[in-house]
Amino acid sequence: MVNDRTIITELGFCLGLLNHDDYHTMPQIDGMDESHWHQLLGILPNPKYEEIYNLSRKQGRLFGKNLIRIESINWVANAHSRFGKQIDIVVNNDMLVSLKHDSDIIYNPGPDLLFNRNLDERISKTKGLWMLRTAKLEYEEFYKQAILETALVGFPEDVRDLSSDEGYKLRKSMPGRAWKSDYPLLPFYQAMNDRVSSESARIWSQMNQNNADSTGLFLHLFRFMEEDEYYLVGRSGRMKEEFILRVMSRQEWHSRYEVVAFQAFARPAGQAEVGWEFTIRDLHSMRNSTVCGHVQVRWSHGKNFAKNCESKVYLDSDHSEIPGYDSF
Repeated sequence: MVNDRTIITELGFCLGLLNHDDYHTMPQIDGMDESHWHQLLGILPNPKYEEIYNLSRKQGRLFGKNLIRIESINWVANAHSRFGKQIDIVVNNDMLVSLKHDSDIIYNPGPDLLFNRNLDERISKTKGLWMLRTAKLEYEEFYKQAILETALVGFPEDVRDLSSDEGYKLRKSMPGRAWKSDYPLLPFYQAMNDRVSSESARIWSQMNQNNADSTGLFLHLFRFMEEDEYYLVGRSGRMKEEFILRVMSRQEWHSRYEVVAFQAFARPAGQAEVGWEFTIRDLHSMRNSTVCGHVQVRWSHGKNFAKNCESKVYLDSDHSEIPGYDSF
């Protein structure tokens, strides 16, 4: 079953494209069946989705006004592999559309794939817990102090021998939300995060010592397709910036831009965080511009020493500032 928010945004965009206001009649949208249509009708009365539905419809109408005609709409739904992972809708069989609303997360790989392999899946994966690999002493000390603070007994001395059940029990024995400044474990947690941040930034920088590597990273992060252009439609999460942008193909991008520099650096935060910045040169004007963001390296479901962390990549710049993302 497709989740409600996907139904609201993606089918809302399609209805806007078709300028379809008759809810008693199901429109012709390839990939949508009666179950999807009835799911949409069931969601529409919910005020929780009213604003985002109206925005999606509005952006669909704006997109449609720029087209001479609309012959077909293919809602890709869960068949993304046919057109590309990021593509949600195909108009007239050749106009690819990706929808992204209210999120500044541009990628969510594991930390090994991001930092150690630079998003290159051809490089062999290195197993192990990322925080333990990058901050071994701090990780082990944090674990030792957590056992003492929670007074749990029967736990292994070496954190690498911790079972999944033991990791969960230890996590539940510590406060769940943000820790107060006087909580005894906070200094050990922060020391681990600081080391993870600096070491992750060092590894990532090392992986991008030449422009070919940093160019590959840029094109992966911002999901440029090899030969096809597509359209990115949505709204940013932090700035609430609405956008309809044409994302050029990689081939076109190489003829227009080049990566001049990439920086990765530890960023002070309550959790492990790595800042990043690309410097891009426009080959026509020879002017440089920057695109920046950050990576949050953290446990996704509480501080569980037996689990690996995630690494969510956030965009701090506006989507419209990304070289290769042109206004529609």
